[in-house]
Amino acid sequence: MTAKKSSWSRIFPQFNTKDLTLAAVLPVYDRQGKLQGVVNSSLHLAEVGNFLSELKIGKTGQSFIVERDGMLVATSTGGKAGPRCRGKFTAN
Repeated sequence: MTAKKSSWSRIFPQFNTKDLTLAAVLPVYDRQGKLQGVVNSSLHLAEVGNFLSELKIGKTGQSFIVERDGMLVATSTGGKAGPRCRGKFTAN
């Protein structure tokens, strides 16, 4: 762990289901600053989308999570995560 702080992984397909997944990673250090281990939690992007769809954002509001490179991570509209094409999001 070179970052020495919490971080998010890149999006990756789960090895057994191929579901798109995102991992949160947190290094754990002792009082002397020596790395003791890493806490990891994986989130299926479909579940993140389910959570977003439950949010109430006005009457017609929508929510999106987008990677820096423009990849759609999750949306409240039920769309699938996937790449973008010419500035528009496309479903996988």
